[in-house]
Amino acid sequence: MAFPDFDLDALLHYASENYDPVKAHEYYLKNRELKGRHSTKGLTQRQKEGWQYAQAQVRNTTKGKIESARQTKQASIEKARAEAAKFRADFANKLKAFAAELAKQHADNSASIAEQAKQQREAIEKKLADDIAAVPMVPRSLPKLVREKRLKERAEKINALRGQAEADKAELNKNVSSARASEQSDVANARKQANDEAAQTRQQVASQLKSMVASYVEQYKQAKEKATSESEATLDKEYKNIKTRVR
Repeated sequence: MAFPDFDLDALLHYASENYDPVKAHEYYLKNRELKGRHSTKGLTQRQKEGWQYAQAQVRNTTKGKIESARQTKQASIEKARAEAAKFRADFANKLKAFAAELAKQHADNSASIAEQAKQQREAIEKKLADDIAAVPMVPRSLPKLVREKRLKERAEKINALRGQAEADKAELNKNVSSARASEQSDVANARKQANDEAAQTRQQVASQLKSMVASYVEQYKQAKEKATSESEATLDKEYKNIKTRVR
């Protein structure tokens, strides 16, 4: 009986991006040590060549995937860090601008308090001068005893007016001191609030950056594990196909 004329090698060859009989032979000649968990015992020379070449192809592909994932991780981390750095710089500039504006407002308010105090002191002095001027002079033509009594009364009135002016000034000084203390307290509270919010914001940025970096590292870890798992599965498949279909 005549057998059909067919090419056994072509029949046994299978399509795989990891198997090329010519390249496999060339690779085998350069790398004669077979590595891996799959035993080469019982394999033909051609199978050994194909298996070694397939391993190299798969591992190179896996290495490329892992390197790509690593680069993606590194680029993502660098981008996140750059964005965080820019945010910190912008935030620092805003804080600096806020501090400058707060200082300006404080200086303006302090100047306003001082100016109002000056005007009120001048008003007290003017009122005192007007009130003293309004106290009638004692005529010289009065009898001595009467004149002396009137002079004493006039002096008492003037002293009372001056005493009231001093009391008004003391009250004014008290109010000015209170206004200045209140202004300083408002500034201190505003600074503290800004510093507290700044510290909280910095902490949030640091925490968010840390979380993002951890996320990118975890993504890389998962991608690496996936590539490794796929590599092992592909190697198992290639080993089986080479062992069963390559002669």
